[in-house]
Amino acid sequence: MTGRRPARGAPRAGFVLVEALATLAIGAFVVAGLAGLITVVIRLGDRTAADLERRETIGRAVAGLEREIRGMSRGRFAGERHGDFLFAGGSDRLLFTLDRPDATGLLATAAVAYRAGVVEDRAVLLRTEAPVRPDLDDARTLVFPAPVRLYQGDLRVAFAYFAAQADGSGEVLTDDWTKPGKLPAAIRIALTDRAGTLVDSVRVPILVDAEPGCAVEGKGFCSLADQQRQGEGAAPQGEPGARPNRNRNGPAAARVR
Repeated sequence: MTGRRPARGAPRAGFVLVEALATLAIGAFVVAGLAGLITVVIRLGDRTAADLERRETIGRAVAGLEREIRGMSRGRFAGERHGDFLFAGGSDRLLFTLDRPDATGLLATAAVAYRAGVVEDRAVLLRTEAPVRPDLDDARTLVFPAPVRLYQGDLRVAFAYFAAQADGSGEVLTDDWTKPGKLPAAIRIALTDRAGTLVDSVRVPILVDAEPGCAVEGKGFCSLADQQRQGEGAAPQGEPGARPNRNRNGPAAARVR
């Protein structure tokens, strides 16, 4: 009895087709996976770039603030508040003076105000400044223009103040400055995230030359002599024994750091 034998190539052809389909399916999965991975990488790259841009922006704002703090002048009130510094500090605000040449080349004093806060759930740092009249006796009479927004982002700015101990034993950190007749030894600028966790901070020393009144005893107001008198119980200014702090730069070159 004779019969037909099945073609030898038919099963092999079906197996090859199955292999091809499986390869295509695996390839599709690989392509889909690569596409998803590329999308994730692109998103992470965009997020990283945006984060770096925000950090650069806050970095520039803090660097500018640091430069101005280092250039702070000893602006004082006139009138009944003579002797008090035109300086105010809180955790979210900062006010101090700068001396700059005007159009005629003479030095003019300006009051610089910084404000840190939150606007529409975004942290901001604002800056404005106003001219200071020689007869200024109240900071509330300063006329400030609309502030400039230096920074807007997720990191919040906070200020704190280092007060030197009277006995020279160290410094105390406080959120509010309440000594109008003195300046802090340094100002801390802190950056915190939304949870209040400290991300970064910088301590900026206040480098301000002593007043001319400290050069010759009794000839003018000298806060350094006043501080020494309070701390050591020395004689009142203008009397023997009331001497300002000296340093190696000379009798009139004492610095507050």
